[in-house]
Amino acid sequence: GGTVVMSQDIEKDANFTFNRSWVEYRDGFYHGKNNIWAGLEVINLLTTRRFHNKFQISAIIFDPIAVIKQKKFLRTTFTGFKVDHENTQFLMTYDFIEISTEYHLGEMLRTLNNSRFSTYDRDNDHMAINCAMKYGGGWWYNNAG
Repeated sequence: GGTVVMSQDIEKDANFTFNRSWVEYRDGFYHGKNNIWAGLEVINLLTTRRFHNKFQISAIIFDPIAVIKQKKFLRTTFTGFKVDHENTQFLMTYDFIEISTEYHLGEMLRTLNNSRFSTYDRDNDHMAINCAMKYGGGWWYNNAG
């Protein structure tokens, strides 16, 4: 195993935004040294070309310094995790989601199975509104309520 950072937003910068186009999310983007998105093509390669595909998603929300010091990362583990190619609008699928730690991302990721990626210029969320436009960033939206 190892660690691959697919998205990181550490530096708070008024000029940085996740409200990006389909092409930017597909190809990846960065701003400064610490604000990055690896790109959906890279995530596709990492999740479809490996012999094992158990992935852990960790997030730090609100107070990163306190979270790191206390080692209280929010975590959820997926098995069978895959982000398909662009022809499927980067469909996200997984076989199993394991919520096993005290500090987890909760149920919010459970609804992402079989979701297609959406951006402000490519609405694939099958909702009446464009969720990416509403929330100001690309994601696998299933509910923009």
